[in-house]
Amino acid sequence: MLVLGQHLKGSRIPCDIPNTVIVDLDFWKDKQNEQTAMDWYELYIKFLSALKSKLTKYITRDKYKSALPQYILGKLKYIRKVC
Repeated sequence: MLVLGQHLKGSRIPCDIPNTVIVDLDFWKDKQNEQTAMDWYELYIKFLSALKSKLTKYITRDKYKSALPQYILGKLKYIRKVC
């Protein structure tokens, strides 16, 4: 997430989150048998959204770091120079 102004902001989710979701897998399998597929999917998406908003911590960053690997960035810079 990029915020205009002097500071850049990023988000971080703790690494143990996948373990939390795996523990609840049996619960969601049981729910799937009780509800229609669409109702189950909507409920699961709401759960994931609530989990993300609850566990995401926003941090301030000093500089922007691209999500693209360096070799792709190098190729993009080369293409811009040539064109």
